[in-house]
Amino acid sequence: MPIQTKDISKIRNKVVRGELNQKRKKEQKQAKLKKRIARKEAEARGETVERGKLISLSPTTLEHELTK
Repeated sequence: MPIQTKDISKIRNKVVRGELNQKRKKEQKQAKLKKRIARKEAEARGETVERGKLISLSPTTLEHELTK
């Protein structure tokens, strides 16, 4: 059962709230791990896999923005 952040923020007990935050973070890490494993398996099969955002290594300057 996924934990929703709205529910956690309304819990007044600090200990329980901390435990729920730990569970939520663990679930997020597990989901991320499953995605990573699935992506690696797809790449091993030779499928094209979308990696996410491409980060531009060149800095954004005013001159660059004006030439667009």
